[in-house]
Amino acid sequence: MAGDSRDEIPDLFREMVADARVKLGIGRQDPDPDPKKKVPAKELVGQLTATLERVMESAAFIGEVVGVLGDQKDNKTDVIVSCGGRTISVKPLPGAVLKAGDMVKLAPNSSQIIGVISRFSIGSVCTVRKIVDESYAEVDFNGAARVVLKGQYGERVQTDDRVILDTSGSIIVAYLGKSGHRFQLGSKPTVTWDDICGLDEAKRQLQEMIEASVKFPGLYKYYQIKQPNGALVSGPPGCGKTMLLEAVASAIVQLYGGEALESGFINVKGSEILDMYVGNTERNVRSLFILGKRHKEKYGYPAVIVIDEADAILSRRGSGVSSDMEKTVVPTFLAEMNGIDDSSAIVFLATNRPDVLDPAVIRDKRLDRNILVGRPERRAVEAILRLRLKAYPVRGDVEELVSASAQEFYSDVHKIYEITRRNGDKSETLVFKLSDLANGAMVAALVDDKAVWRAFQRDKANGGEADPAKRSGITRDDLMAAVADTFKQKFSLNHKDELSEFVADFKGEVVGINKVRLSQEFK
Repeated sequence: MAGDSRDEIPDLFREMVADARVKLGIGRQDPDPDPKKKVPAKELVGQLTATLERVMESAAFIGEVVGVLGDQKDNKTDVIVSCGGRTISVKPLPGAVLKAGDMVKLAPNSSQIIGVISRFSIGSVCTVRKIVDESYAEVDFNGAARVVLKGQYGERVQTDDRVILDTSGSIIVAYLGKSGHRFQLGSKPTVTWDDICGLDEAKRQLQEMIEASVKFPGLYKYYQIKQPNGALVSGPPGCGKTMLLEAVASAIVQLYGGEALESGFINVKGSEILDMYVGNTERNVRSLFILGKRHKEKYGYPAVIVIDEADAILSRRGSGVSSDMEKTVVPTFLAEMNGIDDSSAIVFLATNRPDVLDPAVIRDKRLDRNILVGRPERRAVEAILRLRLKAYPVRGDVEELVSASAQEFYSDVHKIYEITRRNGDKSETLVFKLSDLANGAMVAALVDDKAVWRAFQRDKANGGEADPAKRSGITRDDLMAAVADTFKQKFSLNHKDELSEFVADFKGEVVGINKVRLSQEFK
């Protein structure tokens, strides 16, 4: 390269030359180079030649086989390849059997296939809307419908599957499974009917809906009773709606076995169905019922679809909620409900706000039952305390602890409001107290979160970790303190809904509602 300027030599060649000089021992500063580290000149020239040939070789294009026309053993066969946004017809690669979805390397000049490479799944994730035929499917591509090739997933792809398209958006290159998997039960349920204290009427109605047709098929047939379409499960937060529906899942396991639970109990929150893209929320609603129908076809009994926080998607039409999104989502839900006359699914809608649901959703013959999960009465509160205390070490008799805790929980000492009511010519003062806020979660937390932690802290300070004899267990004082702590936490909250519930039967007679001052002992 004599006569050429060194600045005109590309950086890659300059590095190659420098590396070669070092390997040959030319220009080394080390006066005594190690002969073992030297590379023979002939071998080095071969390495440089191979590198130069690779550098000078034209880059190949990557394409995807869309289809094969004819028998590949015949020289007249055409292979249709998608590459760079265009579709071309090329000859098959000798000795290779190609199929739709294969990724191939194309010569830069002739565009002929020169090799087959491993598939890497990069592209847009779409949901299959419907199957066109054995070779094509319609997918939801960025909110619009697009017909694509199934590729190598021809027999596997079904409606509502999630797939990946190639970079040109014309062929399915990967299968991701059912979009409904995120709506299904993640683990085996552990809550049974026996774990639910109180709520006897709600349990009875749910048991009839789920178990009666299996346990009493003769009577069902005799009275021509149809499997119910579903039920509205409503009530204040924390009162056991979710536990009841988990017990439904356990009942399914006992009736039919655990094998079909994954598809037999479809559990989703209303907020999970919502999607920012137009049409996707409606598609998610349809997906739930498609999963139910598939389950019925496979196992022969109806699936249970639970939509928690149903008010998020099924609010009254015309209310303006979610930019009137309910104008399309509610009709979609109604259409799917009208299509389950074959009892492919039993639908449970759970909500704290049944008053905001669209009337068409909860009318008779669409949702057959209205199951109210109310606040626990004193008997239920005692049952919850008893059940939780039996799970922990305690000091004293459990029944005595339950009685003392319930007495404190219902005490007028924990009053929050004084409500003046005029009844004719007389007026009376009613007390709204902690027990009027009662729910199952609150009562369980008295033991699980507060009393247990107080006992733990005491034993930790007394050396109970090293000396088991110093471990005290939950005491009466721990439970009294737990009630007091709960009262302090609830006192400063907004109780608008609970007050409305409290005065519902005599709302027109209320003269005033005054919040009491928090006594010094609770500050």
